[in-house]
Amino acid sequence: LHKLGCKYMVRSHQCVETGAETLDCGQGMACYTVFSASNYQGGSNEAALLVFQPGDGPPQILRQRVSNPGPELAQRNRAALVNLVAANKKRLRRGFAAAAGGGAHIPLNVWGDVMRQELGMDLDFCKIRGELLTPVSFPSVEAGVDYNAFLDSHKVEVAVGKGKEQVVCGQGRGDSLQA
Repeated sequence: LHKLGCKYMVRSHQCVETGAETLDCGQGMACYTVFSASNYQGGSNEAALLVFQPGDGPPQILRQRVSNPGPELAQRNRAALVNLVAANKKRLRRGFAAAAGGGAHIPLNVWGDVMRQELGMDLDFCKIRGELLTPVSFPSVEAGVDYNAFLDSHKVEVAVGKGKEQVVCGQGRGDSLQA
């Protein structure tokens, strides 16, 4: 920092439970790690924001706790993901087929990359694979993802009954979600 003429360095995108960490580098210099709130794996953490004021003082750290979203939000998020996969099956199938080079299975990280690219979402699909992959489509890390079984397990059906339409989405595991 001294060589660059800087007093502070701010890094982000590394999960910090308390939202921010400060590393004192000596001589009035510091490195801050700041993270936005998340609910990865159903947990919670603090979000943080650094506020710099004019002058030479260190930034003020503002924190806010984000709690567990609850089962209703988790179910809605999962339904939205399943709907997204179902609505983009053709595009995903083309992307998976190109990545598989004629095979039926692809490594988990390749599956995640294709999902991110084809859906245009900056999301770590490998971390949330439990929400989308079944034991049939992902029997083991060694076997990889059977992308056809994965895509075939996602469906969206419109059920009409008693004068009301409802969209039901599911993974073919006996569970269904109402969107």
